[in-house]
Amino acid sequence: MTGHSYRIDPLFAEFEDPEVERDFREYIRDIRVRDTRLAVGMGAMFYVAFAITDFLNVGAGRDYLEILLTRMAVAGLGIVAAVLARRYWVWLVNGVIPTLVIASASTGLLAITLHRPFEIGWHGMSLMLMLIGTYVFIPNRFIPAALVAMLSSLAFLWLMLLNFRPGPGTVITLITLLVVLNILGIMTAYRISRMQHESYIDAAVLQSANAALQREVRQREDLEDELRTLLERDPLTGLPNREHFFPRADALLEAAGQRAESLAFIVIDVDYFRQINGTFGHSRADEILQVLAGCCRARLSGDMLCARLGGDDFAIMLPGVDLPAARRYADQLRLDIRHAEVDLGDSALHFTVSIGVAQWYPGENINSLLRRADHALSSAKYNGRDRIEDASELAGGVEWS
Repeated sequence: MTGHSYRIDPLFAEFEDPEVERDFREYIRDIRVRDTRLAVGMGAMFYVAFAITDFLNVGAGRDYLEILLTRMAVAGLGIVAAVLARRYWVWLVNGVIPTLVIASASTGLLAITLHRPFEIGWHGMSLMLMLIGTYVFIPNRFIPAALVAMLSSLAFLWLMLLNFRPGPGTVITLITLLVVLNILGIMTAYRISRMQHESYIDAAVLQSANAALQREVRQREDLEDELRTLLERDPLTGLPNREHFFPRADALLEAAGQRAESLAFIVIDVDYFRQINGTFGHSRADEILQVLAGCCRARLSGDMLCARLGGDDFAIMLPGVDLPAARRYADQLRLDIRHAEVDLGDSALHFTVSIGVAQWYPGENINSLLRRADHALSSAKYNGRDRIEDASELAGGVEWS
């Protein structure tokens, strides 16, 4: 509701804010179309049905033909309005269509009045029924409905005075009835319009509250996602961190055991990382780790899992991959990293990595697999760095725990 005024005009029973009033009319569109079709359909049926009583009182002749044609024309216009109500719903809720229908019905009633051989009291009853329909039965905006009803009342009064020349008592009675009926009709139409607008305010408040609640829920979900990311991801590289790596690694080992398939494990360490850090600074060292993470991420596919275990130590699990394939994968990754670079502005910084590879054995846990891969990594560093060693020769001497 922020930015909008939901104040209802005390005279017109509509929202003072034009934008809010437009939203309200769109909100009532479907209800107004349905109610208009029902009201106009029933009104047209009754309007034509009274042609029977006209025939009984007037009989066949020119007067009855004019009465019948007038009733059919008014009813036809109402049916057309009902059919087109949804297509032209803007005109409907703005009051144009119902005002035209009511005005045509009132005009038709006045046009056939002098053709019907009734006393002034019977004509007055006909007008009163018309006024009730104008104020209550046919949905419309308050002001147009009131204007049509009052103009119809004045026209009817003028017609009665001009053609029936009633006595003073009859005139006073007729005026009193019309005034009272219009006052009651205006009060009723005003109250209906105001109640509809107040109901919309309640719906708008509820919708606004629901929207605020949904925003809060989304914000909480986003915050939870951010917190989960902080807990599960390394903020520098965006890779899973050590705490998140081990549960997922256990799940991959369990899946490999259930499917009886191969699994290889790779650990990676940047060569001379401390010297690089000391020479080029922490920011350049961080860029190296980000470049390394990017190279690893580019080589991932399927269920592979890559994580930063801490410092410059990275690990990759390769489900469904045996030792020879793991060595080839590691060598391709090593070459990718060797050709990668960190921009120093006037030059580029290149770096290498040492890689240890271990083949998983059924029943072995992640700690044992990590120790064997670390032994292979230490061997790669000892044997000159920028190379790959595997732990196959260590398998027989390792106890799995």
